[in-house]
Amino acid sequence: MLKCPVCAREATVPIWYMRGSRCGASSPVRLCRACGFMFQRTSYCEDDAQLREDFEWHVRKIDAHVAHSERLIRTLREIHPGARTVLDIGCGVGASLLAARDADLVAVGIEPNHFAVEYARDTYKLDLRDG
Repeated sequence: MLKCPVCAREATVPIWYMRGSRCGASSPVRLCRACGFMFQRTSYCEDDAQLREDFEWHVRKIDAHVAHSERLIRTLREIHPGARTVLDIGCGVGASLLAARDADLVAVGIEPNHFAVEYARDTYKLDLRDG
């Protein structure tokens, strides 16, 4: 069993499988039953040219990604009905943050793609951190 990165307990279970539309890979979103933290493991890394291509792809697909994120937010709220905040690490151009904001959640994102961070801040006024 995979340990929770927050409480270090071996109490995590997969609750959702995210399939990358561009890359086709699938990986689980996990829930820690001990502390309630939800996370996804990834080893994703790109050079600057790939980051630009990835950013442009996400911008072209933003409507589909927001619709997918709305379904994910509904599922997360069913699991944690009292949740008020979302932290999305690796948030791209902020589709999940837009869905969270529309669901009256406080949403913050962390994204290593500096093109995506600048775009999401300027276009949607989202709270994104570059990193």
